[in-house]
Amino acid sequence: MYTATPAGQKNLSDAATAISQMMPTADEATSSSASGGTSTAPTPSPSPGAAPTPPGSGPQGFHTGKAVSDLVRLFARLAPSAEEDNSPQRKAIDGAGEKNRKCQSSSGPSLVWNTPVDTQGRATGGFACLDPSRPAGLDNTGPQNPRGWDLQDETDDWNRAHLIAREFGGSHYRENIIPTTMYQNQKEGMRTVEYEIERRLKLGEKVYYQSVPVYAPGYVNPIDVHMYVSSSSGAFSRLIPSGVHG
Repeated sequence: MYTATPAGQKNLSDAATAISQMMPTADEATSSSASGGTSTAPTPSPSPGAAPTPPGSGPQGFHTGKAVSDLVRLFARLAPSAEEDNSPQRKAIDGAGEKNRKCQSSSGPSLVWNTPVDTQGRATGGFACLDPSRPAGLDNTGPQNPRGWDLQDETDDWNRAHLIAREFGGSHYRENIIPTTMYQNQKEGMRTVEYEIERRLKLGEKVYYQSVPVYAPGYVNPIDVHMYVSSSSGAFSRLIPSGVHG
């Protein structure tokens, strides 16, 4: 499931409204506490030199807006659809096997390409057929800001993530860039897949890989990135959360 139908969009909107109505605001929580409402265990005092706990976080609370956002993103992934998904992203994901077969049977040098941005200016997919003996050239320009980059605030730790990594010939153009958190780009997310691609190339294997961002209705930024890799060692795919809001 990578897009929601009109009926599905309404269900997601209704769910978000219901959830937000059930969650107390910061003022309501303060009022309830002051008037002798439901009590909670006292928050332990921080140890000397410890960083202060942000308001609304920690074991006694959470950020309501972020909780609603995370739940709606989950519903967007799981909500059933009565209509066929004909989005370019869905077609790209379904067509990965055929692209891999064409890559493995080709005799040319490494080839890297991106599909055009969508009507909102967002990246839609990155694709690469990598020959270890004839690598693609590197882009030495500065990376462009992806659509949605301006939605971050001072507390965010976002990266300009490449759908096709620069080391494999991916460009710095907007067609190849999406916003993700630093963690999902460089730590446990996309980077772990890229390490595996590096390993296979060092073994002399021709590698086909693609990265396709997944968007949910009402959001500018991707909720996930679907990554697919195939070579003589086998094929695998991973759905990696972007970690960003908006």
